[in-house]
Amino acid sequence: MADPSPPSFWQRFRPRRPLPPPPPPVPQAAFAAWPAAALPFDLTYSPDGRWLAVASDIGVDLYDVTTHQNVLHRAVASGVDHLVFLADGQTLALAIDDGTNQLWQVPEGRLLRELPRSAGLAFSRDAQVMALGFGDGRIQIWAGADGPLLHTLQAPKRQDAWRVHLTADGQFLVSVSDYRTLLLWRVADGQRIATLQDPHQQFAERLGGVAFAPDGQSVLAATGEQVRRWRVPDGAQLASLRAPSWMICVAVAPDSQRVATGLNDGMVVLWDVADQRPVARFAGHTDWVQAVAFAADGRTLASTSRDSTVRLWEIPERSTEI
Repeated sequence: MADPSPPSFWQRFRPRRPLPPPPPPVPQAAFAAWPAAALPFDLTYSPDGRWLAVASDIGVDLYDVTTHQNVLHRAVASGVDHLVFLADGQTLALAIDDGTNQLWQVPEGRLLRELPRSAGLAFSRDAQVMALGFGDGRIQIWAGADGPLLHTLQAPKRQDAWRVHLTADGQFLVSVSDYRTLLLWRVADGQRIATLQDPHQQFAERLGGVAFAPDGQSVLAATGEQVRRWRVPDGAQLASLRAPSWMICVAVAPDSQRVATGLNDGMVVLWDVADQRPVARFAGHTDWVQAVAFAADGRTLASTSRDSTVRLWEIPERSTEI
């Protein structure tokens, strides 16, 4: 019997206060307009930087990064919650909102195979480790999409694993519970290392996006007006990033030195990790930002919003505090 999958993150998480008026426009690079009926959930670059894939409540769209042309649109009845490119840059993993997981070949959009159903799906950078999270708190560790099941982790009682994240090298994992609990695991032996706590007891209301730094040395979570950071592998809390608006999503640059956050006022903010300060703001979205992603070269940032657009932003080489 298939494991029941909890509602997707975007079905459950809603801002708790009215959105402010959109910010005034600043120079920007608009990528493409999204069909008005679609609500985008996630976006991701291919490792070679050639493709940008966008997941929404109506399916998947694939863009050519060089030409900015839409080269693929595939409707998915229940919508797509999460996307992961595998290391070859030609295989796209889809976490569909009904709990189905699939591998597609791009740019053709051809279905390669069905993966086991789950609530959460993650891959290491080389795709040699695959993690599946389930509504009953189980986390399965597989030797890639084609390999055997290696072992199963078990979250504490009454905690599910509706989303899972792996470090690039596949050595550590964070599971996100429906109760907004973050658990840090060591993959090799299945040891639960730490429960990543919110000292102000506000995770239940404010937990948003979660991401590992590409260097594997920290994990970040958007929690309302802060992005909290913890050290890997011991889970010690690091300095937070603070903003005047709710931060909905987070991504870390390939060099792990900068962080991008999407806010509920439509702003995208770029941060310097060492100084915990914003170094650039990108205005243009007119509704809260659903997802942000860095290109592999770290020079471009993509964002998507509830205003049904996807935008590309040029990352400044040098920035001053704003």
